[in-house]
Amino acid sequence: MLRADNVSFAYGASPVVRGVTLEVPAGGFVGLLGPNGSGKTTMLRLLAGTRQPQQGQVLLEGVPIARLGRAAVARRMAVVP
Repeated sequence: MLRADNVSFAYGASPVVRGVTLEVPAGGFVGLLGPNGSGKTTMLRLLAGTRQPQQGQVLLEGVPIARLGRAAVARRMAVVP
């Protein structure tokens, strides 16, 4: 299971993702839809662990994704932009 818990992120003083909470069950698929500049790519990067949230956390199988190495994350999920 992949979970974002009250995740927020900003580039400088510009907030991009604010207080997002979501859960993707094991084996699930997710599509992010929205207008240009709405934070879709940033949210994907947060969920993939390539960006760290400034608030909240992203958990993969109950473990903060920031604690897992890139290889451990890659064995459990794939991201297709």
